[in-house]
Order: sequence, then C-alpha cells, then structure tokens
Amino acid sequence: IKKDLEQMDKRIARIIGKNQQRRLDPVREKERFELLQVLRKARLWLLRGRCLRHCEWTPAEASHLNKLQMWTSKPVLYAVNTTKEEY
Repeated sequence: IKKDLEQMDKRIARIIGKNQQRRLDPVREKERFELLQVLRKARLWLLRGRCLRHCEWTPAEASHLNKLQMWTSKPVLYAVNTTKEEY
C-alpha cells in the first residue's frame, strides 16, 4: 500500500504540474481531469489502508486504473505447502 501511495502522489503532482505549464486541447484536458479524479479517489482509498482491488470502480475508472499497474489492484493468490495429513 505504501508503494502504491508513493506512486499516486508522484502521478498527481505530475498531472497538476503539466496542467499549470500549458493548456491542451479540450479532449486531452478532459481525459487528464478524469485521470486526476481517479488518482485522487485511489489515493483516499490507499490512505485508509485498503487495497485498490476492494474498491468499486466504474468501467471508465477501471480503465484508467488498469493503465497504472498498481500492486494493490492486482489479484492475490495464497499458496500453502501442506501434507495430505495436514490437509
């Protein structure tokens, strides 16, 4: 969670910095605004100590989130070594 939170902070700062540097065409500006909203929502979720995979996302939000490749958005598989007697 900590690593994803660090990445969120960096991405948010980068997007805000780019918005202040120059104006983009309306389509790209809208896309950047939507991404910023998703990042802020994800950041709040991570600050609560929760994994991103447990949050409910709209299809558009999920599309933005999938591009980010965050650790806590990936599924988890637990592997346990046991013998037949322990099972």
